[in-house]
Amino acid sequence: MSIIAADCLNFVTDEHTTTLGDYSGWADLNRDRPPLSGLILNRHSWVFDEPGVPGFDNYGPDSCEYFEFQARTKMNQYDVDGAYVDIGKGLHYIEDLGCPFHTSVLNGQAHHLAYEEWVSSYWSELESALWVDRYYRIEDPSDASEYLAWYSHQKLARICDIMNTPNWESTPALTQEMVTITRDLLRETAMMNMGMIDYVTRYNSPNTIGENRVAISDYTTSYAYIDNIACSENMYLCTYITHTYIGDLEIWLGWKDESSPTYTETKIWDHQGDGTDNLALCINAIGFQNIHDWRLRVTDSYGGDQGYIEEFYDLVG
Repeated sequence: MSIIAADCLNFVTDEHTTTLGDYSGWADLNRDRPPLSGLILNRHSWVFDEPGVPGFDNYGPDSCEYFEFQARTKMNQYDVDGAYVDIGKGLHYIEDLGCPFHTSVLNGQAHHLAYEEWVSSYWSELESALWVDRYYRIEDPSDASEYLAWYSHQKLARICDIMNTPNWESTPALTQEMVTITRDLLRETAMMNMGMIDYVTRYNSPNTIGENRVAISDYTTSYAYIDNIACSENMYLCTYITHTYIGDLEIWLGWKDESSPTYTETKIWDHQGDGTDNLALCINAIGFQNIHDWRLRVTDSYGGDQGYIEEFYDLVG
């Protein structure tokens, strides 16, 4: 699941995609190394309807957040390899919380192992649900993890009802319903996995973060900057511009070595689009693993239409 999430995002390098897969089982293989103080074992739950066992339960979301924070810290220290190790560790908690049996202490636990074995046996019919083309934008990893647990918990009762039905696996209607429910859970988990990778690897320009945006006025040149960020051999530099006539615009993407006072630029837009409104561009930057500073330069060459640089960000692969 971790590997497919990286593949869906496109910008993650093959090396770091492998890392995500290699560390996706870390939490199970290291039960005696819980990331949070006060835990007895490394546990991956967020339970509903029951209080949970202190020291064991309800630490899945905070454990995920711990590793996401660790990953972002390493990213800010230019340790991209180490960041992807921690992302891989953190995604395990997401993938567990997407399973309804990790949202309960007692209810339905008799079916826990049987359900996961059934998922494994039906994987050829389920796996395609992970290939999604959209994902969550995450602001708080713990809150997002709790939301996923809540979402998956809504499916627990029906899964148990099906599994309590004698010979349910020989009943096509019940088997198909279980496939549908599980595919829905996998799709939701996939979007959350991708969102967690995005959370760590995205660097937004301060000029366009939050409520900020850069005005594009007639006959003027506007700028947005991303400085002092991590880098990789594969990155995506993306922008979203609102404008009522994008054919007016010329756009350059610039980069510079930290020791250089000037930017090298390439033109990424040259008056195309005629009178179309708004513009989204995403440029794949390959081989820029030593570049930490980027600039977006936008010139409005004509009068009568104005707009804004709404977003300028980098995704570090």
